[in-house]
Amino acid sequence: MMTSVDVATQLRESDFDEPTILIKITNVDSSVLSSRFGLYERVRREWAVSLDRVRNIRLAFGIHDGRVVEVYRVAGWFHTGEIMRRDGDIPPAERRVEFVGNLASEELRERYKDRLVTDLFYGQNPIRYVGGA
Repeated sequence: MMTSVDVATQLRESDFDEPTILIKITNVDSSVLSSRFGLYERVRREWAVSLDRVRNIRLAFGIHDGRVVEVYRVAGWFHTGEIMRRDGDIPPAERRVEFVGNLASEELRERYKDRLVTDLFYGQNPIRYVGGA
């Protein structure tokens, strides 16, 4: 049963002002969640989504246990391995994509971090598009 606190912190589709991708991460230990770089790497990489579908999305939210753990401003989307690849790495994966970006503004992070998104996810898909995405 939801408490009044849960209802107050639960985000709705109408709370998003711009196209946003919510990315659910699982099997993450506390060391990754507490590491700015580790969390960024876990959220940004190797998602089975269409590059055409995400090309214009500029906000990406890391979601863990139904809660927003971080908010990123996306600079660009690429096939996994297309950029920042070392010699000898596997070739780019055309069916997987990743983004590069930075932490979003403090205003956006304060607005969204620690808010619940459990009502926005259906089934097992780790990806949810909101805000007209």
